[in-house]
Amino acid sequence: MFRSIFPLLAAALLAASGPSAAADEDPLLFRLDGRDYRVSDLPARLALARYDLEFEHHFKLGQLIDDALFDAHVAGLAATTGREPAAVRAELLATEPPTDAEVETLYAANRERIGAPLDQVRTRIAQFITAQRQEGRKRQVLLALAGEGRFQSAQTAPTPPTIDIATDGFPARGATQPKVTVVEFADYQCPFCRAAAGVLHELLASNPETLRVVYIDFPINPSGISRTVAMGAVCAAEQDRYWDYHDLAFERQRQLDAEAATTLAGLLSLDSATFQNCLAKPETAAQVARAENEARRLGLDSTPSLFLNGRRLILQDIQNELPRVVEAAIEAAG
Repeated sequence: MFRSIFPLLAAALLAASGPSAAADEDPLLFRLDGRDYRVSDLPARLALARYDLEFEHHFKLGQLIDDALFDAHVAGLAATTGREPAAVRAELLATEPPTDAEVETLYAANRERIGAPLDQVRTRIAQFITAQRQEGRKRQVLLALAGEGRFQSAQTAPTPPTIDIATDGFPARGATQPKVTVVEFADYQCPFCRAAAGVLHELLASNPETLRVVYIDFPINPSGISRTVAMGAVCAAEQDRYWDYHDLAFERQRQLDAEAATTLAGLLSLDSATFQNCLAKPETAAQVARAENEARRLGLDSTPSLFLNGRRLILQDIQNELPRVVEAAIEAAG
């Protein structure tokens, strides 16, 4: 999990703020035979890969700064109170120990990835939860320092390139003449994709005239279930029920299995024969493959991959940061 606070949010807000966000939007990369080659000359996958490298450096530097800032704050408090730094640190990071129920819930949600019985990993899971809570406490301290004007970052976030995404023919909802467009590449079995879908649904409800959301399937889960569910979504669209199916698939994410497409169609009372015939069509698999190929063309390798007006968003806390970034973009668009 990401630990750095300020660089991450700064980069997300930079993506939302539009083309004038950085001093050098299109830096020179190299010269060949007398011609200048800039970021805009790169294919999309290389432009995004370059941004990812720059952001990784920026983010890791931010982690170092966060740690140094927290240490300096602890040292200052210790000096003014006459206490030992270790005692001050322990007080600032104090959290409640996780309950057995919390440990078991986290284990259940990650059972396949953990790959070991609960009794063997219970202590490690409890330690993980405690560490995450301590990071949350540290986050609160750093945000408070920033809010009080006591901390200002000297870093400049890298500028995400503006990417042309081939969205024609993929499902979209929201404004027909939007000020802000969010494109989401997602997998139906990805829990963070489920969170993003929920946030975007709420944002669409509150910004129906300014926001448009485009959904592009990127079924990377190796189970193959997401691909089948995505094919079912194509067939639900054939019966004008795409978004009902899409929302229900994420709502029932933990129940998705090899028969999920048929199950979802039944819950929505779709015509069964039409739906099954659609699933068998090569055109249906081709539509999902076209979506996946667009993700591969951009060099994407994870879900959700979110783009705001063509600029990639890198978010730590989707439920809290995505609304803030989208609303900032809407406000900036006037």
